[in-house]
Amino acid sequence: MGAQARPGGASLWGHSMKRSSLVPRAREAPVLRLAVLAWAAALVLLALAASAQAKPKRPRTVDDPAWASAPSHRHASMSRERCLVELRRVGARFREAGPARGVLAPIRLEGPLGGVVWRTELPAAERDASPHELVDCRLALALHELGPSLVARGIDEAVVHSFWRPPPASWPLDRPSLRHPGGLAVDVKRFVRRKAAPVDATRANARATTSDLVIARDWRPAIGTPPCAEGARVDPPTAEAEELRSLYCEMARERRFTSMLSPNYDRAHHDHLHLELRPGVRWRIVL
Repeated sequence: MGAQARPGGASLWGHSMKRSSLVPRAREAPVLRLAVLAWAAALVLLALAASAQAKPKRPRTVDDPAWASAPSHRHASMSRERCLVELRRVGARFREAGPARGVLAPIRLEGPLGGVVWRTELPAAERDASPHELVDCRLALALHELGPSLVARGIDEAVVHSFWRPPPASWPLDRPSLRHPGGLAVDVKRFVRRKAAPVDATRANARATTSDLVIARDWRPAIGTPPCAEGARVDPPTAEAEELRSLYCEMARERRFTSMLSPNYDRAHHDHLHLELRPGVRWRIVL
């Protein structure tokens, strides 16, 4: 039996089919739009996350109103010639090194700085040629002036991970770098002392000790917590931990370095103190 004719030439069956096919599409449209919006939002979030990961972590620096009078600024701003003259004047034993990529005034130490030996744990036969024992004169001068504070605590040696870490071979030979690639930073693992440190009578629980001050042992990280803030907790509560914290905060008060990073900075610093000079800045960071 043929389909009944309808106005406009469409059959009853064809009209019915066309109408029924429109109903589900009308219902699905809002769902599809929501799905597309959700997909677009997810792409935006992924892009933002990737961008955040790509950006380097911003150092938590603070402006230093008295930056011009800080020892760290005085040392960092020296020329090569001026620094070498001053380091000789104070009686430091060293020799000038040959060209070192990224280092303005490369030297190698041949004796203590202010009464304290600074060295890596490499065998003596390897130390003289190791890049990690090469240092910029300006940092050496800062360590020389720090010496009396260490000696007063019975410290006569500082064991370090490294001073200089050579920059890539693509770095211009005559262009000074910063941080370790510039020979302007040192990572201290341990302070060695062979005699009792003076007892500070102002601290009720202070006591003499001949123990080394070992960062990995005597500083339990509290990441993100300023170590020298009022009421900052010393953990573990040992004489060595208190002495190490006292020394660190004394260096901070005297503004001997532009950047001072302890195990409280991040996990990468869990076993050392990073001490650094930074030329041309008016900020500092102690964390």
